[in-house]
Amino acid sequence: MKNLTVHLFWFLLLYLPFIGLSQEVSKSKSYEVISVSFDKLTVVRFDFEVKDVLVGNEDMLEAPFKGKVIYLRALMENFGETNIVVTLQSSELFAFDIVYSAHIAKSMWYFPSASAVSNGNGNNTVAIPTVKMNDSIVTNKVDSTILVSEETKPKNTNEFSSTYVATEEMLADKILKAKNYIHSVGVRNTSTKITGYVGGVWNNKNNMYLKVGIVNESQLILNIQKIGIVVRQKRAKAKRETKQDYDVPIKKIFNEPKVISPGEKQVFVVMFESLILQNDKKIMLHVLELDGARDVEIEMDVKHFYEAKVIN
Repeated sequence: MKNLTVHLFWFLLLYLPFIGLSQEVSKSKSYEVISVSFDKLTVVRFDFEVKDVLVGNEDMLEAPFKGKVIYLRALMENFGETNIVVTLQSSELFAFDIVYSAHIAKSMWYFPSASAVSNGNGNNTVAIPTVKMNDSIVTNKVDSTILVSEETKPKNTNEFSSTYVATEEMLADKILKAKNYIHSVGVRNTSTKITGYVGGVWNNKNNMYLKVGIVNESQLILNIQKIGIVVRQKRAKAKRETKQDYDVPIKKIFNEPKVISPGEKQVFVVMFESLILQNDKKIMLHVLELDGARDVEIEMDVKHFYEAKVIN
């Protein structure tokens, strides 16, 4: 009997740590395939606040997070597959495969933590948010109960109610990565070998975003002094019509170029207040060279602003 007790003691001492470790590892990892789309958000909810999110390919997917929620959106259509790795404040890790789908069947996901409190029936109950697809994403608490310990219980009962609004920087970054949809607006100076083009116009609430590219095919460095937008009157058909030019105040330029080296292309986004224009106007984008005459002037028709894509 004494020998049996000794053997049992050594068995528990040697093997129980490994059993506990394997259980902890299995609880701290979750592998799922989540579908995302270009024009809708996929929301992923956890029991603990998100500490960090690593994206396999940042050109394909954006994954901003706030509190316990991650908001997934594709940056391009039909990108195939990528993945994300999520670290929670509880030190738990979650890994997900992300695939593109034009019509996602499930836009709301919940993944319980290994330390979530059971309700006695072996299941965890959680408040699942509802999503309103509008200019912003709103998550609201519904009639369910989150069973948590006192240590993890939020001090603010409205903690789960939050509003997701993409920042100007996030929108500009998305535009920089988006495919150009305007291919007819641009100018190439054969003598200076400087090319400028407009890849698209986007609209978000009261702001408009213009995606612009400058290509330096010359052997000289192009130093940028100023980037501006001017509204001009189209050529008058009668003498009574006169030119009425005015500058459009630019709020911000994202990825603003200062120097473009020989053989280099730089793409940037110009943000300005939304315009209401009549058909007798045209928009001119100016990129002025510092201490030089290799200026770039791109003419845009009003229709491109009427047909601007909405971005959120």
